[in-house]
Amino acid sequence: MKHAYISARTRPGGTNLGLERIGMKIWWQGYSGLKIINLKNKLWYLKYLGEQPQFIVIHCGGNDLGSKENSLFSLIAKVKGHLAIIAHHFPQSRLVWSEVLPRSVWRFSSNNHAMERMRVRFNRAMAKAILDLEGCYLKYPDMVKNMSLFLAQDGVHLSPLGNTVFLNTLQGGLEYFASGKGSVYPDSY
Repeated sequence: MKHAYISARTRPGGTNLGLERIGMKIWWQGYSGLKIINLKNKLWYLKYLGEQPQFIVIHCGGNDLGSKENSLFSLIAKVKGHLAIIAHHFPQSRLVWSEVLPRSVWRFSSNNHAMERMRVRFNRAMAKAILDLEGCYLKYPDMVKNMSLFLAQDGVHLSPLGNTVFLNTLQGGLEYFASGKGSVYPDSY
């Protein structure tokens, strides 16, 4: 989300994505190369800053998929455990899982077909886990359909168009969740 934050600074609505009009302020904590193991530590800093946020959006896991130290099963178990701990320590906050996006280049494998299957299974497990915790799930169906349009040349990060679609979806999802209309956005896919 680091690149999305940089992109948000120059768009209408700025880094708050225009959500201050509904009383929402975004505090970005995007880190390059963030792995699940570091997620809890990053959130502990937030815990001691003051009021608990209305939402905690987690966009993480892509850098862990395919790692030899984590099978898919063990990675899912770790993330579920982390989510339960985070939910316990932030009872006033609603957790939002932002699905892992496709890539054309993965850190631990050159088999894109296998990595895509793993990504889909991981996202499916995270959707169930977050909804079981009464959280929300954020999808990017327009990007997933033809990801090559939205990727930068490195095959990992988003292009300017990709960042725009990502931020638009994030903004729409947070508005949708805040309105109480549902827990999955967009809900039509």
